[in-house]
Amino acid sequence: MMTIASRGKKLLDDFIKFRYLIGLVVFLFVIAMNWNGSSISQWDSRVSDRTDGATSSVVLGKSRPVRSDEWMVQTSFYLSQSKNGLKEFNKKLTQDGQNMVISYNSPVKSLSIIGKPFNWGFLFLPSDRALSWYYAFKGVGLFLLSFEFIMILTRRKRYLSLLGAFWITLSPGVQWWFFQHLGDLVYFSLAILVSVFYFFASKKVWTQVGMAALFSSSAIGFILVLYPAFQVMFAYFIIAVMIGFFFKYRGGKVNRVQILLAALSMLFTVVVTLSFVKGAMPEIKLLMNTAYPGKRISIGGSGMPFSDTLAAMSYYLTNWKLSYADATFYNNCELSSFINFFPVVLLTAPKVFKKIRRENVVGFSIFVYCLIMLVWLFVPMPAIIAKITLLSYTPFMRALAIYSFAGMILSIWFVGYLMDHKGMLSNKIMYLLVAFLAAFYAWSIISSPMDAYLTHFQFLFTLLAFVGLAGLFLFRKYKLFMIFMFCFVVGTGATVNPINKGTSAIYQKKLSRKIMSINRKEPDARWVGEGDLYNFLPALGVHTFNGVAFVPIMKTWHKLDPKHTDNDIYNRYEHIHTVIVPTKKTSYQLLQADSIIVNLSIYDLQKFNIKYIAGPGKIGDYHTKHMKLKRMYGQDSNGNYIYKVIYN
Repeated sequence: MMTIASRGKKLLDDFIKFRYLIGLVVFLFVIAMNWNGSSISQWDSRVSDRTDGATSSVVLGKSRPVRSDEWMVQTSFYLSQSKNGLKEFNKKLTQDGQNMVISYNSPVKSLSIIGKPFNWGFLFLPSDRALSWYYAFKGVGLFLLSFEFIMILTRRKRYLSLLGAFWITLSPGVQWWFFQHLGDLVYFSLAILVSVFYFFASKKVWTQVGMAALFSSSAIGFILVLYPAFQVMFAYFIIAVMIGFFFKYRGGKVNRVQILLAALSMLFTVVVTLSFVKGAMPEIKLLMNTAYPGKRISIGGSGMPFSDTLAAMSYYLTNWKLSYADATFYNNCELSSFINFFPVVLLTAPKVFKKIRRENVVGFSIFVYCLIMLVWLFVPMPAIIAKITLLSYTPFMRALAIYSFAGMILSIWFVGYLMDHKGMLSNKIMYLLVAFLAAFYAWSIISSPMDAYLTHFQFLFTLLAFVGLAGLFLFRKYKLFMIFMFCFVVGTGATVNPINKGTSAIYQKKLSRKIMSINRKEPDARWVGEGDLYNFLPALGVHTFNGVAFVPIMKTWHKLDPKHTDNDIYNRYEHIHTVIVPTKKTSYQLLQADSIIVNLSIYDLQKFNIKYIAGPGKIGDYHTKHMKLKRMYGQDSNGNYIYKVIYN
């Protein structure tokens, strides 16, 4: 008769054995259920009046207002693309149009989509199912890639690799940034490393072909993320791991087929990338010369006292709470990172890396990478060095997130290393490590903004959780460590994003139906979205004057501001909040680094042949000798109207 332990072991063994089949079933199930992880239901508080029979789209969990880059921007971009034929240049998004590869790597019908497998569903599925494809593919794909990478890293320790797959996939850094750059780059970085390893490790030609294809897709995807604040550091991480791979597995033979496949894979990657760059060069130049983020330069260091920077290294201690209560310093996304035990690795490094051998060379490469990152985080560099290394693109909080990612990977490697070297650390050293860790974590919390965020009980829980988990693997209680760590990462990451069904939060609204009805009759009419509707309208497929511009719409701004007086205000990546005003001159205000207000004069509407205005503005009385406004809809529960601009 099987015991509970033996049944559990068999269940895990079967899960690992059939992981790809299970992954496929989960992938298809999510699409069939029309589920996604979007916080799109945030629109319910801004456009509340539903069509008959429509209900909330949230199945489980809660939407996150702080994820506005996802539900307000990126999801709207993807839906806009679906409405407008997946064109690489979307002329309906902002007055000047936008390159949609640059704009959050939206789905496009071009070769560049090879590097975005999450977007393939938009090529043949309705937009709501395609959104399900996005979340399912990225989630399942990242889990499987993480498992394979940890198997490589830990000498094929299956249970630790399974834990590592959950640890990485459900990490706060991935989940809070799932739809954005950080989630993409974790996926592509691991895919590149896994593909390179198995390309050279396998002797089967078809495996080599598959890995060459995976490398090309992932390398293209990595390059086209176009967010150097994360990309540069991840590129260095990939290089560090590959150096470790080289020294660990050097001496293997490479045949002619591998050389040919590698050359073809690299050539294809270069051709696709250069093809995109050539076509998008005007937009890239504009973006690189913006006031934000183009001219933002980092030279290392945090700008804080040493003690504050040291405490910031442990901000991940708060990440378990972010799903349940918003942070009181930074926002949840900025604060989210990756749970790790790097301080333990740092203190044991003289023992672990006393001699560099094949068995620890990959861990040593990642450890050195972490040390270099620490130097960048603590020490300001000469600007010339920052620019030469491209680290000038990486501000402190972005670097901190990637440092914690590398620390997480190193921590998993370290646990596996301890499992192979059971007598490496004496009991005395282990007790000292646990005591130091408890003292360091306590000091980090008390001497930083974390103290105000965590209650006294939560402070004690945090210490017990992190120190207890470290103690379990240090004292070789690996089964207990894996069980408790699994529960911890699930409780920390699985509750971040909601399970949301479809896209009814946008399309099953009375306001949306009215706008789309008008758009069917006048598909070329230009619209202005006031209030929060500035990036709601693009999802409906209409031609919007404003919205979110990844590349600033300089032709439009210079038409309104021929002397370029406000160039520093509007020359940036920008959320374009627009207010129609009865004055004769359009003016600009800078809300924050990525957001502006355009007080658009009613006298300037005709310059762009604007036909409709939607939003909460009560502008019905505005008129000129040559123009008047006619109300077409409203006022609804949120105070929204639709006005038609009639030119005499």
